[in-house]
Amino acid sequence: MKYLKNTLRILPVMLLAGMATTGCEPSYNEYYVRYAVGIEPGDVVNINYQDTYNHHGEITGVVKEAEVEGIVGPVYGGFKANITATVNDGEAPVYLRIEVSENGAPYRTMAEQNGATTLSWSIPLDEDK
Repeated sequence: MKYLKNTLRILPVMLLAGMATTGCEPSYNEYYVRYAVGIEPGDVVNINYQDTYNHHGEITGVVKEAEVEGIVGPVYGGFKANITATVNDGEAPVYLRIEVSENGAPYRTMAEQNGATTLSWSIPLDEDK
């Protein structure tokens, strides 16, 4: 009987503690990565990029716009954003750019290179964890 009384006293405290922690914001930062490749409209593109699950996404074919972009996420600290792109059978595109949105904030350019075929940038690990 004494065990039951102690359990009944502790149970509401445990329930309140559980409810308090479920309403909290996550303790990690969430990122979305936008890859952008500048091309001349009508170029034949071959683009490979790192996706959310560390697989490679691919975009190939003739593109009529001046920029090709792809967004992956959510990803977390330590993710390595990597893109490789060529146009017209091996030429470098006009530019490659990696932009990042952290926790829903506007995208910011983290890495950009004109006339290159590869570009990478790593999201830093959260320091306060």
